[in-house]
Amino acid sequence: MLETLLSALAGMLVSLIRDLIKDWRYERSLKDLGRAEAIGEISKQLQDKADEQHENDMVDRGGASDVARRLRDRIGTAN
Repeated sequence: MLETLLSALAGMLVSLIRDLIKDWRYERSLKDLGRAEAIGEISKQLQDKADEQHENDMVDRGGASDVARRLRDRIGTAN
């Protein structure tokens, strides 16, 4: 009788431990998935920022070359 009771309790304990491990693995996979999504979003934001900065640099570079050209034209006409 005692053996049967202990066997049943051991079976329930093993089942409980398996369920806890399964839940822990599921939560960990959700956390990893969330982390991967966050990394992807941050990477996308950084790339967008870099693209925007590149466009601004190109505009600035175009403005600077235009100013340099006008200065060369003025200096050339002053001689």
